[in-house]
Amino acid sequence: MGTYNGSAVGALISRVVISKVNEKTIKIELQTPIVGVYYSYVTVVNGSLANSTTVNINEDGTIASFPDTYRFSGNGTRNGNGLTINAQAQSKTNASDIKYFIFSGSK
Repeated sequence: MGTYNGSAVGALISRVVISKVNEKTIKIELQTPIVGVYYSYVTVVNGSLANSTTVNINEDGTIASFPDTYRFSGNGTRNGNGLTINAQAQSKTNASDIKYFIFSGSK
């Protein structure tokens, strides 16, 4: 749990905030700064913990400023104070609309 600062390939995401939902589920917010304030660009509400260092992502959700619903899939790995997220989001109405989220950061 906590806040990780870093960068994402192909997106303006520079921070990830992780909070505990319950013993097996975490919430992941991929955030972007706009005029000095962080906004959630993508929120994964039900990240499923595989173990103490790995989370699996497999749910529907939205991306800020995009009207479609997307299917998110991928995983995240924590190694000490480091965090890596490799995920993609595919539009439910346009299969060729796929967005990739590759984030690497640390506490």
